[in-house]
Amino acid sequence: MKLLIDIGNTRVKFAFLESGRFADSQTFVRSKTGIKAGLNRYFKGVEGIEAVFVSNVAGDKIAKQLTEWAEKKWQVTPTFIQSEKKRFGVTNAYVEPEVLGVDRWLSLIAARQHARMATCIIDCGTAITVDIVTKYGLISSASPPVIIKRIRFLNCSFKSLIKRSIVAVTVYKVPV
Repeated sequence: MKLLIDIGNTRVKFAFLESGRFADSQTFVRSKTGIKAGLNRYFKGVEGIEAVFVSNVAGDKIAKQLTEWAEKKWQVTPTFIQSEKKRFGVTNAYVEPEVLGVDRWLSLIAARQHARMATCIIDCGTAITVDIVTKYGLISSASPPVIIKRIRFLNCSFKSLIKRSIVAVTVYKVPV
């Protein structure tokens, strides 16, 4: 069984992958100082983990805690995914590819694999980000003022998104 972990600024999301299928997914709030309490609570009885793949935007301290914990619990060293210049048909437009958060990089790859057409990803997490992957796999990102323009382009207004308390809008297909 494989464990997929997404460590964000405030939450940890995880899913189990067994025989190529998602078996379960959950989330927990992590403390600012560590992750071990959540790991102990949510993975106490979990056995049979053969690989751990991690998307981590919480920094090196949290990565080190997870690595030490997983090595002790399952004798498995986690693989930390990094943003790259090009992978799976997506080309990272950043001069320094690692500047693009790995969570955003993975959502762009997923959108490209799923849609195979121009796709806009709006993520309303700790920060609001808008990324676009073209049908050719090239990506671009937007700053907050541009985000508002693109949201209006999608026939929504930023105020209506807030009023409706939408936490995350994952994928919109738009012509580019």
